[in-house]
Amino acid sequence: MSKSQVLRRGPSEFPAREVAVKAIAIVALATFASVASCSLVLPFDELTSGNQNAEAPLDGGPQGDTAPEHADQDSPGDGAALDDHSDDTDDANGHVDADASSPEDADATAPDSSADVDGSPPTGWVDCQTYPSDPKCVPWAQANPGSVGNGIGLSSDTTAMGGFVEGDHVVVAVRGLAGSAIITVALDTGDRTLVSGSIKDAWTSLQTRGAGPLSSFIDVDPNPAGGWVAVGGDGSVIAIDPTTGDRSLSMQLQQMSCEGWSGLDPAVDYGVAVDASGAVLVGVSNQSGTYGIVRATPSGCTMVSFAGSQPETTRGSGPEFAYGLWGLTLFEDAVWIASPERSVMRVEVATGDRSWVTKVNPPVGSGSNDNAFEALTHHEGDVWTGAIHGLLRLMKIDPVTHNREAYYATSGPASAVPQSAIPYSVTLLSHPLEDLLIVLTDTMMLYDVQTGDSNYLSR
Repeated sequence: MSKSQVLRRGPSEFPAREVAVKAIAIVALATFASVASCSLVLPFDELTSGNQNAEAPLDGGPQGDTAPEHADQDSPGDGAALDDHSDDTDDANGHVDADASSPEDADATAPDSSADVDGSPPTGWVDCQTYPSDPKCVPWAQANPGSVGNGIGLSSDTTAMGGFVEGDHVVVAVRGLAGSAIITVALDTGDRTLVSGSIKDAWTSLQTRGAGPLSSFIDVDPNPAGGWVAVGGDGSVIAIDPTTGDRSLSMQLQQMSCEGWSGLDPAVDYGVAVDASGAVLVGVSNQSGTYGIVRATPSGCTMVSFAGSQPETTRGSGPEFAYGLWGLTLFEDAVWIASPERSVMRVEVATGDRSWVTKVNPPVGSGSNDNAFEALTHHEGDVWTGAIHGLLRLMKIDPVTHNREAYYATSGPASAVPQSAIPYSVTLLSHPLEDLLIVLTDTMMLYDVQTGDSNYLSR
């Protein structure tokens, strides 16, 4: 995505190009009386052990059996086991301070668990520790379609994959068993509107809008020339007129040959970006497992960066790509990508040069080694990566020092994700008005960076 606000997903446990898509929305939240915040301090390793099948605790906070076992296993392509966090401490706001010597030290500098940066809660926020039964706070299994926000009802098999914030709404690509579509969600109300495509309404029947080719949409971006550009799991790039919902095929990435190189497999599952000229930037791999970034237009394809085993297959200097190209996004004329090997790389579009933003092993920067590198965004001057392993886990990365700080959801729906609801992907967007991250996955949530609390965006 060309928007810096977009935290992009990385598929986990999902076949290539068979990504599920689900709609997002921001919630219309009722005002509520001021409530004293409940603080709960737990060692971080209590959150990373046990069985994730358990439901969320009654108070909406974290419990020790919410994290799946695989959260502490070795990451793909990396022989080192994950840090067990035995030296880390955390606070009630879901922030792990690797340098704090005790939970008391961590709490001494922790932000107020009931307030945002300016001292007030986010607009319309519900404190899920105090009101765990509120529709914005209940566990996944208890959240019904239409319980937060009005408009088209998204059935339980619908998943949000990618999107961007545009003005007073969020544009999201969704996919279900009965179709795929692009919807918008109003930032102030959370209301959902079908813009283009075909999707099954949770209460009625198949809803359609616009004419033209359809694909299993996995992402949508703004088109600098006007309208939107959606990408399907089969590599179809489709131009969308949001006024009418009509669609037209722009190109087919699966059929491209890039500067004489054929057999390049576009990794559209990991996300795409659209640059200022309207060209699509996408990760690719070849049969030998070498990764790269290409720039595709209807008239042809050029290599942006490629690191092969032979000099003639290399474009740009710097380290080779790590395993996987997750969370691909465009920011400051560079492509940013995360890897399940727990790293973030920056690729300069003009030169193809590659550099580490952070890396766990061998180390570039220091801090948490948590497994939270399946998505990426820029938020408030920092790089954020994220994943869902039993609960929402996030990593805040300083692009100057390369250091990492771990965050996680302490209450609300993102704090306990049952085994049956593990998403195939996760995408986050940066909220344009609040210090919040918008979480798109098998459900749609908001994460408060300051408190660790979470709310549903729309249901």
